[in-house]
Amino acid sequence: MNASRICVGLLLLVGCASSGPPAAEGASTAECSVTLAPRQNAAARPRPAIAPASPESRIVVHAEVPLRPLERTLEKRVPKRLAEGRARIGPGGTVSYTVERGALSLRVTPTSLLVEAPARARAEACRGNDCYASCEPEARIVAEVPLMLRPDYRFRKTSVSATFTRGCKVRALGGLLTLDVTPTLEAQLAPELERVAREIDEQLPALESRIAEGWTELAEARSVPLGGCFRLQPFGIIQGPFLASTTILRARFAVQARPELGPSCDSPAVATPLPPLATDAALPEEGVTRLGMVTALASVARALESASPPQVARAEVTSRGKDIDAHLALRGRVCGDVALQAALSFEGDGQYIGLTGARFGPGEEERLAESGLDENALTHDVRIAPLLSVRGFQSAAPSLAAGASRLGLEVRATVSSTRAAGAMARNDELVAWLEARGAIWLKLDALLER
Repeated sequence: MNASRICVGLLLLVGCASSGPPAAEGASTAECSVTLAPRQNAAARPRPAIAPASPESRIVVHAEVPLRPLERTLEKRVPKRLAEGRARIGPGGTVSYTVERGALSLRVTPTSLLVEAPARARAEACRGNDCYASCEPEARIVAEVPLMLRPDYRFRKTSVSATFTRGCKVRALGGLLTLDVTPTLEAQLAPELERVAREIDEQLPALESRIAEGWTELAEARSVPLGGCFRLQPFGIIQGPFLASTTILRARFAVQARPELGPSCDSPAVATPLPPLATDAALPEEGVTRLGMVTALASVARALESASPPQVARAEVTSRGKDIDAHLALRGRVCGDVALQAALSFEGDGQYIGLTGARFGPGEEERLAESGLDENALTHDVRIAPLLSVRGFQSAAPSLAAGASRLGLEVRATVSSTRAAGAMARNDELVAWLEARGAIWLKLDALLER
């Protein structure tokens, strides 16, 4: 009986052993089944390359104001009587004259504001007390106000000209002599037109000080509602063409800047003086804004450590110019230390920032030859969320702009497209760019006065 029990026990033991997993399979999935040999001579890290400068943005701004309020202002301030006086006309004696203008009209060309008015003169030729002839010449008065500002943001001088559409000729000496007094009237009218030009210049707003104040405000760092800090970092202003119109004055400008959204406003903004104004007659209606979203480069290390499946126990990441150096302590099937280089990637739908072009560091190939370790497998699942999503920015920008409107000023933004536009390392920071095409529109109730 005891022998039988022993035999049954042995049979059960053999049966259980034969139904279990092979020992070799268990060994293949064991932790640290491959342990990398220590580095004999760790390669010295090269001096970090200087990261390239952030890309330039051109933020196009359209400023629009109706012409009618300015027309009413000029109508009140430009006198009706443009000139009056008396001048010699040779053997014909003298001619006395008055010149009065009609209603003003305004129109805008791509470079100037034209203030136009018909003018009618009354001329009378006299010898002594004998006034023997008269006429009523007509002219078209045009004042041209240059709208393309000087580099110091001041208006160039207004010019006013008169073109006679109907001249004035009188007969003297009993009809023996015909005198054309039109050139005399033109000469007498010239200094009066210069006076009118000065009066128009006096009505134009002084822009330099106001633009300088606005420039200082643009350079200030601003906290954003959901956390973080926005810095425009402007460095230039460009004036573009004006819209040809008889009803509105629409100016086109571009602010050159390197805008960034960062974690905090702790460091003060770098103040720069107002730069000279540049001009570009071909400035397009839309600009390209590249917003840099700044986070700590340590977020790349955290993403390497949290990627799935877990292969990195600890990561140390530093910048190599715009790329990264990563020193990894591995876990899982392969254990040990390894050096990796990679570029940052932010493209496509812009849902996350990743790593691309991964390659093992110099001297690592021989040490890793038998490990079966794949550098792309270590970086493929790295996911870093950007501060703003591409799609969210496109939908939010118009409402954010509208929120800046106030009494007498309407603000709106148009965004025609957005995309993820790359990422790079910058010292201890990770910068990802969101690119948007569009423009900002400012609509004022009336032109600013002095």
